[in-house]
Amino acid sequence: MPAPSPEGLTVVVPCRDEAGNLPSLLAELRAALRDALPDAHEILVVDDGSADGTAEVAAAAARGDPRVRILRHDRNRGMGAAVRTGAAEAAHPWILVCPGDGQFDPSEIPSFLARRDGHDLVLGIREGRNDGAKRRAISRANRLLLRILFGLRLRDPSWVKLFRTDLARRAAWEADRFFWETEILARARAAGARFAEVPSRQRPRRSGRSSAGTWGAATATA
Repeated sequence: MPAPSPEGLTVVVPCRDEAGNLPSLLAELRAALRDALPDAHEILVVDDGSADGTAEVAAAAARGDPRVRILRHDRNRGMGAAVRTGAAEAAHPWILVCPGDGQFDPSEIPSFLARRDGHDLVLGIREGRNDGAKRRAISRANRLLLRILFGLRLRDPSWVKLFRTDLARRAAWEADRFFWETEILARARAAGARFAEVPSRQRPRRSGRSSAGTWGAATATA
């Protein structure tokens, strides 16, 4: 396990049935992290009960790199549970949640890191969204709940997030599936977290089908 660093980053990659996307995504992540934080990073792939050999494909793609670890759920538990598993195992003080479908471009990681100073949680704002009506509806519902119930006016609560590891552990969200992101953001607000937002491009899915609506109803790309 990599040694902790004050600036170190753990990238948590929750995934279900993403065997077709992980090799290229891991290659991009490893390259981006070598440039941004060469001595202080790790990648945790959390396989949430995949049926397509996702964990084996990830392990093969990461073979020989001790900075990449594979964590497995023996059954599908949901996106919120997958992120919680990764947060519990993180070795560094910052966590970036990166979807396993390849829609986030790892070359944008420095833009997120640049907003850390003075903040506890940095949220990406998708530009040029190309997802369907169902996922847009989930995002709208998330935004509405956060605004009405918690006074949080966030433009895109359901995309890539960078947050302090200690905040993730203190927030201790319980939702495994639907609206887990609403819960963690509300708990972070209650804990006094300072929020920032940064533009982020959403790429088209390269392989497979979206699991939104089947993977616990809401995913990181909802």
